[in-house]
Amino acid sequence: MPTHRLVAPAAALLLLLAALTPLLTSPPGAAEEAPRLRLSSTAGTPGDRITATGAGFPPAARGHLVWSATGARLAALRTRADGTFRLRFAVPEAAPGPAAVAAVVGETT
Repeated sequence: MPTHRLVAPAAALLLLLAALTPLLTSPPGAAEEAPRLRLSSTAGTPGDRITATGAGFPPAARGHLVWSATGARLAALRTRADGTFRLRFAVPEAAPGPAAVAAVVGETT
């Protein structure tokens, strides 16, 4: 079975957020926290379950995880009131080699 190396690069995550997050604002005086995405494992084979943990995202917002190699959506998500989330996804069938996982978070609902 092919092995995939998973990465959640902060730069790619921030670029995706900047490009795809429509005009989200924080309340006046709120401390800004940069979005962070952490994966429970940095390697896996197709079908392996990985836990993704995010923090610093807009509160109560919908989004999804994306597999960079194909652009496939891995899982839907909704952030909690504190801007965090935790979910599991399966490593998809794809060519072996490095691939990034990104969190794309949309409008606050």
